[in-house]
Amino acid sequence: MSSKLLKTAVLLLFTIGLLSTAAAQNDVGTYQREFDHPIDDLKQALVALHADETQRLPTVRGFVSDNLAIGEYERPYYQFETELVPRNANRTLLRIKARVTAWHTDSAGGQQEYRSLNSNGRLESEFLDRVTDYLVRIDSDLTGRISSLEKMLADLQAKTGDLEKQRDELAGQNKGMESALQSQSQERNERTVLRSGTRILDRPSTAGRTLLAAERDDLFEVASERPGWTEVKLENGATGWIPAGETKAVPGGSDQTALSAALKEKPKSFVVTREMVMQFLGDWPSLHGQKALFLYAQPVGLSHREATEKLSYVKQLFADRYRDAVHSDAGYSGLVVIFVGSGEKSGVAAARLDDIGMWINGRMPDNEFLKRCSLDPPELFRSVHH
Repeated sequence: MSSKLLKTAVLLLFTIGLLSTAAAQNDVGTYQREFDHPIDDLKQALVALHADETQRLPTVRGFVSDNLAIGEYERPYYQFETELVPRNANRTLLRIKARVTAWHTDSAGGQQEYRSLNSNGRLESEFLDRVTDYLVRIDSDLTGRISSLEKMLADLQAKTGDLEKQRDELAGQNKGMESALQSQSQERNERTVLRSGTRILDRPSTAGRTLLAAERDDLFEVASERPGWTEVKLENGATGWIPAGETKAVPGGSDQTALSAALKEKPKSFVVTREMVMQFLGDWPSLHGQKALFLYAQPVGLSHREATEKLSYVKQLFADRYRDAVHSDAGYSGLVVIFVGSGEKSGVAAARLDDIGMWINGRMPDNEFLKRCSLDPPELFRSVHH
C-alpha cells in the first residue's frame, strides 16, 4: 500500500471517530440519545427516575476522567443537567450531563474543599439506558391497559345488547297492555269504586241488604243505570247496586284518566333493577319517618333521551305500583323511585299513596299532583312537564 493511500485511510478512520463522538456528545461532557416518544413521556421518565436529585457515589473511581490521587477525594456526589429537544410530535432528543463533586484534601493534609470533577460518561450512559428501559415498560403497560379497555368495551356492548333486548320485550308487553286497556274500555262500560268500605246493595235503596263491601279502586262492569244508582255485575253472576256518587266511570276513547294516560305514555328506556321496603329518612316532611317502597331504576341501552323520559316513567310507575299497594295491604305510605347513575343522570322522585290515589281517580289535577310530589333535583323532571 502506498504512503499516500495509507494516510488517506488513517484520515478517514479519524474522521469517522470524530463523527461518532459528536453523535454521542453534543459538547464536552454532554451525552444525548433520541427516543421515539413525545416530549411529555420523557418528562415523565425524568421525574420517575429522579433525574434532578443529588445522588451519592460510592467512590469517584470509574466515574470521572480526571487524573486523581484517589485517596484524597471523599464523599463524592453527582447531579444531572438535562435538556429535552422535540424533533417532532413523537420523537424527542434527550441531552444529559453529570456534575460530579467530591471533598478534596491536599496531599499535605492542609487545604480542604469540594471540587468539581469531569464525568467519564458512565453515569450518563447508564441513565440513558434506564430511560430506555422505563419507556419500554410504559409502552408495555399502555398496551396492557388498551387490551383491558377493549375487553371492558366488549363486555359493555354485550350487556347493552341484553338490556336492549329486555327493553324490546317490555315494549311488547306494554303494547299488549295498551291494546287490552283500550279494548276493555271500548267493549265494556265499567266503574271504579272511589273509597274502601263502599256497600254494594241488593236493590237501589239505602235500606237494601249489603251484598259485599268493596275496596277502593275495585272495578265493576255496569249492568244498568238509573238516576242516583248504578247496577254492577258481581263475580258470582249476580248484580248489585252502588250509589252513583260512590263510583267513577272508566272512560274509553279520547276521555283519559290519569291512570290510562300514564299507561299510554309509558316510556321504554328504564327498568326496575331492585326494590325494598324501608323507612324514609329523607328531608321531605310528607314521608319522613314513614315506610316506603324504594324502586331503583336504571336506563336500558344508551338512550340520549333518558333525561326527558324520567317524569313519564315516574308517573307510569306510580300508577302501576299504587294498585299493587292498595290491593295487597303492603303496609307502606309512599313510593320512592331512585334513578341510578352519576352526576346529572341520578335523581329521586317520591309521592304518598293517598296523593297517587286522588290523582289516578281524577280528583287531583296532574299539575297539583306533581306539586305534592318530591322531585329532586326538580330540573331533572321538568323537561317533560313543561
